[in-house]
Amino acid sequence: MKNSLFGKILILALAVISLLALSSCGNSASAEYDITGKSDFTVADATFNGDVIIKGEGGSVTFVNCVFNGDLINKGGEGARVILAEDCKFADASECVIDSSLKEATMETDLPKFLVFCKAPSVTCKNSGAILTLAENEITFNGEKYTIENAEFFNIDSTDEIVPYSGQEANFHNVAKWTENGEEVKLHLAIFAE
Repeated sequence: MKNSLFGKILILALAVISLLALSSCGNSASAEYDITGKSDFTVADATFNGDVIIKGEGGSVTFVNCVFNGDLINKGGEGARVILAEDCKFADASECVIDSSLKEATMETDLPKFLVFCKAPSVTCKNSGAILTLAENEITFNGEKYTIENAEFFNIDSTDEIVPYSGQEANFHNVAKWTENGEEVKLHLAIFAE
């Protein structure tokens, strides 16, 4: 009798522990990642209920099948890329934020950016940064809406030549902002990449 009661309590305790472990699997209140020098860093199957912060430069992180219930904040420097796979999702109030310390840049600077292959969330850029997304996605960047149809310039990725956009075939578009020689520059570019 004593062993039977002990066995039932042990089984019940293990069941409760298992349920607690399963309910927290893949969930995180918030997270911080340093991507310095990383090019194949992937975070998969996670739900973030708080803000996710990316730091570092010259690297990238790819989020696959992730849910963001807080903001995704790119605090990285030059070359900091945050890639969102097609199965990522954002809560209605969540947004992507570029909060880089990179203040002065040029068109050739590898700006901190979001590369978005899912439904594009709203992006706020405090200093210098960019968002690149699929041609069919509308970009909301610092409160303004951009569609591929109103891109100013066109670029064939393989040639790097930039010309005025007049409806050429494009599969991506990019909005970028930076400060050059003390003046703010904004660029909306349609892109064809193979």
